[in-house]
Amino acid sequence: MLFVFLSVRDTTLRQFSFTPQRIIYTRVPKCGSTTLLRLFQDQSQIMNFNVAVRGPAWTYQLNTEERKRYIMEINNLQPFTIFIRHIYFVNFGFQQSSSSSLGHISLIRDPIKRIISQYYFVRHRCLHDKICPGKFNKAYINQTLDECLEHSTYKCISMVNGVSNMIGFFCGQSLFCNDLNSVKPLKKAKLNIIQYYTMVGMLEQLDQFLYVLNHQMPRYFDNIHHLYKARKSPRKNKSAKPPHLPNNHTIKKLKILLKNEYELYEFVYKRFNEQYTKLIKTYSTNSNMTR
Repeated sequence: MLFVFLSVRDTTLRQFSFTPQRIIYTRVPKCGSTTLLRLFQDQSQIMNFNVAVRGPAWTYQLNTEERKRYIMEINNLQPFTIFIRHIYFVNFGFQQSSSSSLGHISLIRDPIKRIISQYYFVRHRCLHDKICPGKFNKAYINQTLDECLEHSTYKCISMVNGVSNMIGFFCGQSLFCNDLNSVKPLKKAKLNIIQYYTMVGMLEQLDQFLYVLNHQMPRYFDNIHHLYKARKSPRKNKSAKPPHLPNNHTIKKLKILLKNEYELYEFVYKRFNEQYTKLIKTYSTNSNMTR
């Protein structure tokens, strides 16, 4: 089965509700993805759909042959499957989905909180579980984020220090998507979200994210927000808490370095809350009409 190229219209305007044959969950590290993955797995037992979780965890960009295999894998998924992977967005080109065949969703987080969490999580796993990302320089393993930012800038929030680039997950597979100090990846990320993502939410509004999923794709997510509340908090990822919070100087520096990530975060925040507000109004109006 080949997907047909679709529209440039913002999927925010997509009517509630619809049922894609497959959903790709772009898994951004340290944004509640383990909680969401396990929640989806539990939900799949209730709603009878499939969950396909793929690795490797640290390979975000693919070469040409790997992209071909990736597209083939998505095309060959069984109907009603959620595909989950840590990977930068892959544009299928002329095979890109129609609104009825493929949906994209994701969850992001306040950039500074995400950076702090991933910076120390990577070190914890590398030290205790001997699982280290390929580009991670172990010479920095005992260095705090404060110490790193005293001597460097973008290196501290790059894969050399085990930290991924949030913008890259939506920008895609082009090499320029790794440029942390450029607006070009930011613009591309926004465009891809508008064109292809049914929904991108924030960890800070997880309850609302699940509520919208419930109403927008009920074939998969019917009552998932109730399931989450009933199991609060479901099996958290066991990772070390930061040994200490960064000092004020580090926070100020991170706000400057993460300017583009914060712009993307604000863009997602506005778009998601427009979706949420529209949904509330729609169901409130329908409820009043049936009285």
